[in-house]
Order: sequence, then structure tokens, then C-alpha cells
Amino acid sequence: MNYRLFAFILLLPFFAHGKSLTANLLTSEKQIKVVRSFTDSKYGIIKTPLCYGCQPSELKVTKNTQLMLKGIGANLEDILKLTLTHKSNDIRIQYYRNNMTINYILWGESELDSRLLQ
Repeated sequence: MNYRLFAFILLLPFFAHGKSLTANLLTSEKQIKVVRSFTDSKYGIIKTPLCYGCQPSELKVTKNTQLMLKGIGANLEDILKLTLTHKSNDIRIQYYRNNMTINYILWGESELDSRLLQ
């Protein structure tokens, strides 16, 4: 019994460190293409490469997605307007790998980024 418990404890870290559920992406407005704008009745779709040299992938913008423009909350319906009016090379996107839905988008410098740099 003790040997089984000891073997289980030794193998536990391998089971606990599975694949991450989310992924972070650093991109620019030049690489983001809005395929479908977000509305209350339909989710939005943006296309962007998920890695350097990758083909663009579709990510879903849902009602749970948070959009921050330079540290201030913004409307999800304005994402197409943001790509045209607010040029930024610093756009951070966190998305869920299993269903490709976006958790949050930080557009431009955020309050969190400036605190981390100090």
C-alpha cells in the first residue's frame, strides 16, 4: 500500500502539468482582419496569425470578451473601427485553445502594462 501511494505521489506532477487552457498572442493592427463584427445576436470573428509564419486563424469574439483600449474598457461593437482609427503595434489577445474564443483584447498600452514596466 505504501509503495503505491509513494509511486502515485511521484507521478502526480506529470498529471498536473497538462496543456494550458489559454494562449497569449502579441500582434499588431496590420495582422488583424475583422471577418464579422460582434453584435448582441452573433459572435464576431477576427482572423490573425497565431505564431510567426503561421497562416491566419479565426478567433471568436463573444459577449464574454473584454476589450480594453489603452487601459479603458471599450465596446465590442467598435472593434472594426478600432482597427481603422487606433493604429497600434502592441495588441495582446488571450484566447481559449479548445474553442478559439477570445477572453480579452488589450489594444495599445494598458494600465497593467505600465505598472509592470515600473
